Amino acid sequence: MIELVDGLCDNRYNINYIDVYEKIYHMMGHEPGIKEIYYSKQDRLYASNPMCLILLNGKPIGFLNLVQEDINNIKFIDGAIIDKYRNKGYGTEAIKILRPDLFNSFIVGEILRTNLSANCMGQKLATHIYVGEKSNYYLFQPKRLDEFISSSEFQELKAREKRRKIITKRLY
Repeated sequence: MIELVDGLCDNRYNINYIDVYEKIYHMMGHEPGIKEIYYSKQDRLYASNPMCLILLNGKPIGFLNLVQEDINNIKFIDGAIIDKYRNKGYGTEAIKILRPDLFNSFIVGEILRTNLSANCMGQKLATHIYVGEKSNYYLFQPKRLDEFISSSEFQELKAREKRRKIITKRLY
């Protein structure tokens, strides 16, 4: 059974905020397949709300965070599953438990195009909204698609991606 524990709410494991933070921080720095993506992004935990451990029968197997970045009214999903638990649907189940449709902010996933498993999950749970240079973008609130597409946040997201493309080209 999958559960999300954010440490700010009562939970049956008595896991507090600091414990959640430390377990996720450790995964970001030490777990193969996770550290390659998140090792240099551990500071994102400070901008996460909620910051959730994904538990399977009480054992941490990953995390799911909503991170406020540089665009107001958009929270980006950061998530990862420990290697031996991948491709079993746990990430999909965790996002369903999170209920992105209940958030006022737009909930967006930026998924590397090379991450086939995560892109499949994005296609199941979200609406594909934009193709960037290296990433696909998904809105995890499909009922808000028209609102998002016509929003200034969507325009800012596209502009941010174009700036990245220009910077990338200048670097190489």
